[in-house]
Amino acid sequence: MFGKNILVERKDKIGFITLNRPEKRNTFNVPFAKELNSALWELEREDDIRVIIIKAAGKHFSTGIALDEFKDKNASEYQEFIHLMDEHNHTIARMKKLVISSVKGYAIANGAGLAYASDFTIAAEDAKFGTTAINLGLICLGPAVPLSLLVGRKKTLELILTGDIISAEEAEKLGLVNHI
Repeated sequence: MFGKNILVERKDKIGFITLNRPEKRNTFNVPFAKELNSALWELEREDDIRVIIIKAAGKHFSTGIALDEFKDKNASEYQEFIHLMDEHNHTIARMKKLVISSVKGYAIANGAGLAYASDFTIAAEDAKFGTTAINLGLICLGPAVPLSLLVGRKKTLELILTGDIISAEEAEKLGLVNHI
């Protein structure tokens, strides 16, 4: 099921998914993650849809997981939460339909992971990418798998362990972005 956090439109055999929490820079929380995954599967099942484009409302694609989501969880709740936060990466990997991310502004942490998991990523000139959780004493494991498939183990470790933010141009050179 999806609702106010994720908008779905269909036009000319294209399914559009809009990340719709612009006031929170499209950060992931539990409802957002569930709605995104539901929207992906719904469009995957529709015979009339040939391609899925993920875009964002507001200035930024997504700045990762909402930090307040980490509070007040026991070990099993935390494990379930982390699984949910990167479920979309696994969904996209299993889908037969092409998924394209259209990135503007920041694609950070889980937002970067979503862009990396997509089959194609188109970036605006102002787009910036990063796996920055290390800067908060955390680690970006969700984006690690799609990132490592694109740039290999060493560059993945460098990007995750430094927390550097890279430009769209650098992301394109690394193969993280198809076109600017």
